[in-house]
Amino acid sequence: MANVADRLANVIKDKKSLLCVGLDPRVSQIPKCVTKNYPRGDFDSIADAIVDFNQQIIEATADLVVAFKPQMAFYEQYGPAGLHAFKKTVDCAKQTGTVVIEDGKRNDIGSTTDAYADGHLGVVVTPDGKKFPSLDVDMLTVNPYLGTDTIKPFQRYCREKGIFVLCRTSNPSAVEVQDRLVDLEGDEIDFVRERLTDTGLSLLDLPAMKKGGNSGKAPLYVVMAKLIDGWGRDFVGECGYSSVGAVVGATYPKEAKVLRRLMPRTWFLVPGYGAQGGTAKDVPNFVGDDGLGAVANSSRDIIFAYEKSEKYGSDNFSDAAREAATAARDKINKALQEAGKWGFG
Repeated sequence: MANVADRLANVIKDKKSLLCVGLDPRVSQIPKCVTKNYPRGDFDSIADAIVDFNQQIIEATADLVVAFKPQMAFYEQYGPAGLHAFKKTVDCAKQTGTVVIEDGKRNDIGSTTDAYADGHLGVVVTPDGKKFPSLDVDMLTVNPYLGTDTIKPFQRYCREKGIFVLCRTSNPSAVEVQDRLVDLEGDEIDFVRERLTDTGLSLLDLPAMKKGGNSGKAPLYVVMAKLIDGWGRDFVGECGYSSVGAVVGATYPKEAKVLRRLMPRTWFLVPGYGAQGGTAKDVPNFVGDDGLGAVANSSRDIIFAYEKSEKYGSDNFSDAAREAATAARDKINKALQEAGKWGFG
């Protein structure tokens, strides 16, 4: 199996799209045309409705998007039945040739991290020595705030699979931690200087630096960027990007400009496009000069597009989703062209 960074690049080039669709099946918003077929109301019935809904969304949008991103929380809240629905959703999405990104934000220490890595990305060894894939997603979001030793177990699978490490998340209160100014050490100062020299950018372009930053300080996410860049160094594919990526929220385009230069070989997962406030005009800040390097995720605005559509009712929710995905893809592509970052030929 090829490096997942290369697979992602190839899918993007083939489909001429940077769009990722988040499969966050809020059951209260799944149309009655689906839920009526599963009337029992127990967890098994809810899980069946989720799978049905997701399959129709996947079938309607797979040729337009490069990745599907199921958010684990919407599945595991329904216990074993929900996890079964998650696995069925993953398998369905993988059959379309798209990359499947599990938004699970997993991590821990020691053998617990090994178990997360094996269960989500790799293989689990049974008592008789046989090896089986479990959830078998292509990429997984990972919490880095326990340090390097907790990233290494995931790196074991980063030749064929990949991770997106939280760096600058899309939620408003991220500033409470990620914008905290910290003193840079010597190698961190050198890293910033090397990556930003002759780019026309500096750390002073970051909004957080207006809180009193100077040349010896930076927001915590800058330190995290250096770590992520290092963690991905040995996993760069032929496309020039690594299978160790970073989560950089669409709601922070100014920060993205600097982070793109600090992590030039890192894929960015860009949540927050659409409902959270990220726009197509922001997306060029996240991609490299080659037009690659980022996937922009939209969830509610696509999978529940029927709720805002005058053209489609709930019975045609998948058609509404397809129309919304097409519009999002086209707006992003137009923004890339206007910014001179069109990389699809």
